[in-house]
Amino acid sequence: MKDWQRKIRYISVWTILLLISSLAKGQTKKYIEYANNNKMVMKLDSVTIKDKDFRLHIPYGLLASQNTVSNYFLHTLSFDGGQKILLLYFPNTEGSPDYRSFGLTHKAFEKLCEKGNIEDELGDIKLSKKRRFGLIRLNGGSFYAIYLNVLAKNVNAFNHSISSIQF
Repeated sequence: MKDWQRKIRYISVWTILLLISSLAKGQTKKYIEYANNNKMVMKLDSVTIKDKDFRLHIPYGLLASQNTVSNYFLHTLSFDGGQKILLLYFPNTEGSPDYRSFGLTHKAFEKLCEKGNIEDELGDIKLSKKRRFGLIRLNGGSFYAIYLNVLAKNVNAFNHSISSIQF
């Protein structure tokens, strides 16, 4: 076999491998859909209040999901490395402006939680000073989508996740 034929085969094989690789990367999904179908209820003064229906895209790698009912509805989605998404719904709350804050430092996040008066709802979750945080307040202050303890390399994925919420 001649040298130029060997070079053409070599280039052809690499071209095919590159095409297959790029097609495979284009088909991978980074998110899955998480849906809350309004299954939890609370009773206040003989009135039954249902949790809010919502959907959002979450990054692959969900390790656990925990739901809590108190005077609010809380969904805790846990991912590897202590990264979390919290979804808080306070029924019958209104009047506060909506806002979005992403990629916050530990101190900035704590100040924002104090301002929104939600630091107690975070409970026993340990907040890492070296990680990033994000928060969206929607529906007049009745719904919060929060990410906690996110690695810097994953901030964009978690920003997309809490921004993708639909009611």
